[in-house]
Amino acid sequence: ETPYFLISRWAEKRMKASFTISNGLRNFFIATGLSSKKKMSLIHYGFDMPKHFESKGDSGFRLAPKQLLIAGRLIEFKGHKYLIDAMPKLVGEFGENVKLLIAGTGNLEGELRHKVDELNLTRNVVFLGYSKEVGRYMSNSDVVVVPSISEGFGVVFLEAFSAKTPVVSWDVPAGNELMEHGKSGYLVKPYDVMALANQLVDILNNKESQSAVVDSAHEHLSNYFNLDRMIKETIQFYSQAIGN
Repeated sequence: ETPYFLISRWAEKRMKASFTISNGLRNFFIATGLSSKKKMSLIHYGFDMPKHFESKGDSGFRLAPKQLLIAGRLIEFKGHKYLIDAMPKLVGEFGENVKLLIAGTGNLEGELRHKVDELNLTRNVVFLGYSKEVGRYMSNSDVVVVPSISEGFGVVFLEAFSAKTPVVSWDVPAGNELMEHGKSGYLVKPYDVMALANQLVDILNNKESQSAVVDSAHEHLSNYFNLDRMIKETIQFYSQAIGN
């Protein structure tokens, strides 16, 4: 039992009601007995996204004709290794015209750099480190990849929706909660590196046909994952909890 689990169990026993940010987390709390269906509500995040996620056409953040981005801490569960393993297929298809940008820092950086060297990908993979310009890189990339083993929510999905850049993730929570395959993003069989590579190749070969997908994702962001809806649901939750 982890400290998180122990603290959550202690806290849940003392609360009349609680809420979580995704169905994946809600199901976890219920399945592990930390909470109950009756007690735990769901309130998805909502955001007013910064304008720098709407900066398409800024050539300073385009490093290759075909550009992929992964953004997040360089830690195990974010799944960078799967994406790097998929890159040789993309390089075989597009050569030096394709680059993967890795934004973030973390304790796996040395290991990931070593993997890039081993696979002879140094010309195709760029480590950006910590960057305040992730939104601009995201907006000027062709695909945002989220190969995490799982995500409690995954704000990066909403950032990509805002940037109008298609997202590819494994078919696991929370990607399969936030996106519908082929409509607002792309879901790939979990941990199947070749399936991931093939999906990325398909998108990069058909960039001009992605407008329907990114428009649908952006509309979903605007209509549902907004700050007003989240605030309204949060106020309603506390009003009911206090009333009960």
